[in-house]
Amino acid sequence: CCVKKETLIPFVGLNNLGNTCYLNSVLQVLCYCPGFKSGVKRLSEIITKKVEGLREENEQTHDKDVVKQELPASYEVICSLSSLIQSVEHLQVSFLSNPENYDSELAAQPRKLLNTLRELNPMYEGYLQHDAQEVLQCILGIIQEACQEMKKNGKRSDNEVGNVKKKLTKEPPSRRT
Repeated sequence: CCVKKETLIPFVGLNNLGNTCYLNSVLQVLCYCPGFKSGVKRLSEIITKKVEGLREENEQTHDKDVVKQELPASYEVICSLSSLIQSVEHLQVSFLSNPENYDSELAAQPRKLLNTLRELNPMYEGYLQHDAQEVLQCILGIIQEACQEMKKNGKRSDNEVGNVKKKLTKEPPSRRT
């Protein structure tokens, strides 16, 4: 008889950069978690505003490295993760808007994020296999560290960072008595 063929929407994958399946599997899940995605994007926006403010302050000194030195490395992980999420979304939209003529690879490059993780945690240097749960804990720990750093240093966005952190960690909202 007739068998109806189900049309599946292709998803965007991540390129394997040499035994990085452990990282790719974690990133693939995180890229499709709506609350996590929006939280990381918002944190990245806060960081970008902070960087722009530091650049303006240091414009007179003409010292571009001052900005990089003043920001914690954990901020770079958030910005790299946000950039990767945007790449995945862009590839998905590009494919879905014109699937017949799409001729590019449906895979994003997690290289920048991997390099940043390697800087923060030398355990991930090289091309050894690692445990997905360990890298997930590492990424979430780095994000938590960045949130704490933002709350400590940024009085204006304390509430906003706290709200984003609650979304990311699914903390129950505080109750007023």
